[in-house]
Amino acid sequence: MERNTGVRVDHYAEIGFAGFVGVVDAVGGVDLCLGRPVRDKDSGANLPAGCQTLDGAEALAFVRQRKQEAQGDLGRTRNQQRFLAALARKAATPSTLADPSKSFPTLRAGLDTLIVDDGTELPDLMALFEAMRKATGQRGPAAQRARGRP
Repeated sequence: MERNTGVRVDHYAEIGFAGFVGVVDAVGGVDLCLGRPVRDKDSGANLPAGCQTLDGAEALAFVRQRKQEAQGDLGRTRNQQRFLAALARKAATPSTLADPSKSFPTLRAGLDTLIVDDGTELPDLMALFEAMRKATGQRGPAAQRARGRP
């Protein structure tokens, strides 16, 4: 990656598909409003327009679909950011954080499937989560796009 892009990569973190589904299901699903139906046979997405709560499998299909997006992978990336903002909002609600039946499974699902490089330590993960929180927060880029702002 560094050789091809010239961008320095300090650490690597990845969450697998099963982990993604597990985190979404552990928080009780994620609320998302769709302006139009989302149908993509390759990803399995078959979601009606309107506001709904996506379970883990539906969420995974939504973030993987790109064929109906006019901008292809760029549209998929925007959907992923929008979804992550909604997931972060749900995970940070008092009803999730204060409920051990939601908070512990969410934490377990995330940590069980999180893959990092050998040099990653707890302060690095904390910095990563803080950066994600800021990017998906009220003023972050993903939240701005979710509200229709560039």
